[in-house]
Amino acid sequence: MANSLNSCLGKNLAYAELRLVFAKMLFNFDMELDERSAGWESRLQHHTLFYRPDLWVKLTAVTD
Repeated sequence: MANSLNSCLGKNLAYAELRLVFAKMLFNFDMELDERSAGWESRLQHHTLFYRPDLWVKLTAVTD
């Protein structure tokens, strides 16, 4: 189905751009969970759809 005529032409480019953005974030920032995310896994809900609560993360710029 991924190669059907109705698939998005820019999907691969969008995924490549997302990978680049995430790689730059991981390289330039230290990340840690915020206190508001304590117990995040226990609040996940799965019914017909999967509900994920907000996952709060603190970003601190990396200093060389």
